[in-house]
Amino acid sequence: MPDTAVPTPTSWPSATAKLGRRDIDQTPVADRIRAERRPLPAHDLDGVNARQWALAVCGAEVKHRASDFSRVERAMGMSFDRWDMPYAEQQGQFDHEARAGEVLSIQGHLVTADGYIATLLRTLRKQREAGWDKEAAGTLGDLRAELHRRRTIWRQFLGALARYKAARREHDRVPTVARAA
Repeated sequence: MPDTAVPTPTSWPSATAKLGRRDIDQTPVADRIRAERRPLPAHDLDGVNARQWALAVCGAEVKHRASDFSRVERAMGMSFDRWDMPYAEQQGQFDHEARAGEVLSIQGHLVTADGYIATLLRTLRKQREAGWDKEAAGTLGDLRAELHRRRTIWRQFLGALARYKAARREHDRVPTVARAA
């Protein structure tokens, strides 16, 4: 019988035997990914308010982050298990992309607050029409509290949007060669 024995793990050559210990790339994975990433080109929209602008621009940034990460993942021969690492595309993300995600998160809270305020206004109107003064007073208190909460969320939204814009300006200011180094 010919010698066709399957090699065992102990007979496999060690990776460090071929490469000197110093030759192994010690760069963290996120830094290696970031070096290969390409940012979405800067964009500007006219004739829209801050929320529309944020939804369009920051939404595009987050979508680009995911697709560009997938491109780099394939190019580098890597594969991340999305079950174990559902936020894998955040590795190697640019600062402005992280800030864009923050803006979108706060935008979601604004949408929820706006919906609740609209519901409270409809309820208050119906209670007053029905002559339910006692219930209307409670709903009015809820409405005041929700309006206060929405103003707080709006301030957070504007702060997050300013942080995104500052991070994007900083990213655009630094040359690509300097970022890769």
